[in-house]
Amino acid sequence: MIFTLAGALAGIIGISLSPNSLVVRLLSGIVLIILGLIMLLALKIPAFNYEARLNPRLGNTSGYIRSALIGGSFALAWTPCLSPILGGILMLALNSSTALQGALLLAVYSIGLGLPFIVMGLAFTALHPIIKRINKYSRYIYVASGFILIGAGILILSGKLDWLYI
Repeated sequence: MIFTLAGALAGIIGISLSPNSLVVRLLSGIVLIILGLIMLLALKIPAFNYEARLNPRLGNTSGYIRSALIGGSFALAWTPCLSPILGGILMLALNSSTALQGALLLAVYSIGLGLPFIVMGLAFTALHPIIKRINKYSRYIYVASGFILIGAGILILSGKLDWLYI
């Protein structure tokens, strides 16, 4: 819900700025390129992999409200870990200039982010050996993701993002 609302907000901001605006295009492209570079540099510069933890005490209450608050807090707290990809999608949502498309982009992102966790939770024992094998390639996946962000930023800056739409 947090990311979908953020996508809708980015789309609304894009509406007020106009998708054809040079400012939106420059901002989106530059931010995507910077986030892609941060992903690539994070492999070499430890400061880009900084982590801070907060352990709030909520008492012994339970229920849907507490679960929603913890889930929302987790999404917000996890944002720095996801910032290059999340930021890239938010820039695409901003560039879309519609709240619906912005929300849809972030909803699909959230589903894609959450489904692997659900599957791994349900089948952890069976998937553990596969996860270990995939983990060997995580660095390459991270590098490829950084280059994809940089490429998307270049396409936006050059006004050629529509090359990705079929």
